[in-house]
Amino acid sequence: MGRTKPPRLDGESEDDYYMRLIQKLANEKLALFARYQMEQQQEEEERKEVATNLLSLKKSKKSSLKRKQRDFDEDDVIDIKIKNKKKKKVGVTTTNKAEQRPVVVNKVTEGVKEFIKNKMKGSDLKLLIQKTLYASDLNPGQNRLNMPANQLETNANDFLTADEMRKLTDKDKKSGLEVDKDKKSGVEVGILGPNLRMYDRMLELKIWDMPCTKNYVLISNWYNFVKEHYNFLKKGTLIQVWAFRLNEQLCLALVCPDHEDDNVAFEENLHDGENDDVAVAASASEV
Repeated sequence: MGRTKPPRLDGESEDDYYMRLIQKLANEKLALFARYQMEQQQEEEERKEVATNLLSLKKSKKSSLKRKQRDFDEDDVIDIKIKNKKKKKVGVTTTNKAEQRPVVVNKVTEGVKEFIKNKMKGSDLKLLIQKTLYASDLNPGQNRLNMPANQLETNANDFLTADEMRKLTDKDKKSGLEVDKDKKSGVEVGILGPNLRMYDRMLELKIWDMPCTKNYVLISNWYNFVKEHYNFLKKGTLIQVWAFRLNEQLCLALVCPDHEDDNVAFEENLHDGENDDVAVAASASEV
């Protein structure tokens, strides 16, 4: 059955009407292509991560240790990982949390928490994820920060309201089936940068359902945010994303815990009692 054409807008000419339909179709195809690229890059990044972790494990073991069976190399483990990935149900990923770096707690992370609670008067502060930035997270063509659901430190129900969760998991009213990921609505969020300055544009949080997992993604102005914080956000950088509330508005804070000794702007804003960006944050929460 063919797709029903949307109605023509009031005063819209026939040429404009068909041009709008063509543009909409083109945008949908581009979005699908971008999702496919992300899936391919994510799988490749997982392969590299497993290989790196296995090499580190091998080096840490004593050379005198005899293996009961033949030695496993990186491709053995990666192939097993990929085969298992195909067997697992949707919503479950193969990334092992034990392989990830423990959550960092230092003066940067504690300073951000203090700043949000005491100076911004934020509430409901929760750590969402700690992850390494990949090239795909910084790609202007993809314009998104990927946060796999299985790597979240906080359950979605603990940082999202019921209304926000409904927006992120829209279902077709007639069929009750999941809406295509490119047509799902998102939740607007304000974001605090790693220099403790509130970004002056809103971002959008969405859920993308992938074949083997579910990802939370930050889109809409993400790459503009990256460009304004290029000295922090580079490939391989460890980041933490925290969720909090300002006047009931969902906001996020992006923290770079490894920038402990070279973040002058962070130190200045942390100890600035009259930080003007708090007002910016408050106004953003009223959007």
